[in-house]
Formats: sequence, C-alpha cells, structure tokens
Amino acid sequence: MVQIESKQSDDGQLYRPIFSATAPGGEVLRYLGNMWVSPKPHNQGDVVSGLVDWSSGEMKSVVMADWSKWFGTLFASLGGILFVVGGIFIWRMRRKLP
Repeated sequence: MVQIESKQSDDGQLYRPIFSATAPGGEVLRYLGNMWVSPKPHNQGDVVSGLVDWSSGEMKSVVMADWSKWFGTLFASLGGILFVVGGIFIWRMRRKLP
C-alpha cells in the first residue's frame, strides 16, 4: 500500500488505495484503485496480501477483493428479493381486478 487518497462525500469521508508491486522482471507497477470505500481498508505503508493481473496491471488487496465479492452478492440478493416482492404485488393487484 503506497498511498491512500481521500475525498469528502455527502455521507462522509471516502478512501481509495494506491497499490505498488514488483513484477517478476523487476518492474515496479503502481495501481490506482477504482473503488472509493469507507471505512479506510488499509493504512499507508501497510504490506497487504493481494491479487495482481500482470497483463493489465490491475491489483486488489485480498480485503478489497472479498469486499467486491460480498458487494455483488448483496446487490444480486436484493435484486432477487425485489423481483419476487414486485411479482407478488402485481399478481395480487391483478387478482383483485373485477
């Protein structure tokens, strides 16, 4: 973890990590995360386990990768629940029509 960028939002402070890793050839790669999160996932200077796509240069800490998976599952579950509730609502409304 090289640096943490921060910005103010309507809901408070948001953070975005900047990662650095050394490629097998010795080249140092820097990656600016594309996801703003709160609370701060890491502190500047932390050495964190992560995942690197050497072809694209994309990096994610294991914590951020797990958070991304959880976030997707949350939205998929919420979408499924809303779909079922909406279907039940429409079905009940149509049953009441004369």
